Amino acid sequence: MELFGKVADLCQAVVVLLLVFQVSALFRSVDRLRDEGEQLKNRVDDLCRGNRGR
Repeated sequence: MELFGKVADLCQAVVVLLLVFQVSALFRSVDRLRDEGEQLKNRVDDLCRGNRGR
């Protein structure tokens, strides 16, 4: 029974580590999407300024 408890604790620790990695990857994806959105916004602003200048 003690071995089963140790295996369960090990599995729980692995699950927690996987969740931490998933959350970390999620935050990296959000940062990347935010950067891409900012770049698109800047391109749209540049295009709008170019059209007004004509």
